[in-house]
Amino acid sequence: YFAGLSDSKGQYLSAEKYKDYLAGASVNSVGIGVETIQDEDGNMEVVTVIPGSPAEQEGILIGDVIIKVGDKDVKRIGYSDAVGKLDGAVGASLDLELLRTVESEDEDGEAQSSLTTVKVTVVRQAYEHKNITAERIHGSIGYLRISKFTNQTVEQFQEEVENLLEQGATELLFDVRNCSGGDVEAVGKILDLLLPAGNLIGTVDKEGKEEFQIQSDSRELDMPMAVLVNDGTYGAAELFVSTIKDH
Repeated sequence: YFAGLSDSKGQYLSAEKYKDYLAGASVNSVGIGVETIQDEDGNMEVVTVIPGSPAEQEGILIGDVIIKVGDKDVKRIGYSDAVGKLDGAVGASLDLELLRTVESEDEDGEAQSSLTTVKVTVVRQAYEHKNITAERIHGSIGYLRISKFTNQTVEQFQEEVENLLEQGATELLFDVRNCSGGDVEAVGKILDLLLPAGNLIGTVDKEGKEEFQIQSDSRELDMPMAVLVNDGTYGAAELFVSTIKDH
């Protein structure tokens, strides 16, 4: 079925795996505390290290590439299965092999980079997972980094936006780079907070009939907004970006 869609980002989830996915979207998670994307070689590139997580405590960095989980090569077992192995019981250890880019200078003082292999053992623990981080930058810009759209994201988003407005933000910048998953309903709730009354997200069937599943009420934030995206922005995040752009 997914082969017919020609969607390289699409994945089939069995009932059991979908249950695990929903559990992973909760505020409190158990695992090592990283978010990854599949790189061009089929390995796992770390794009987020959750503050206070076991991964942060063991020194795993954004940009590290996980090439082995336990004694299994990521490319051999497949990206999806490798991601699933990051979670597990509290207190269980996990051996990882990473590729890390190291920056240095040559004899002439020119910058150069090289790859080194790093092996770490991470003990899985419970940690709080925030899907939103926010700060005020350049004086008036409220910057919000969204890592995933879930029901918890909606509450976190509203809280962070209110804080930014209280700090004097007059523009909003949403960063959804490498935001690769989430729930469409959560996207709709967040867009409803931002945009004026109207239809937001809908579908068109093969007969050309258009049906809107998500609408916005009259509440809105009437201020300049922009969105940062990259090749790792897909799924629910694409709906968020395109709807903001349309308005």
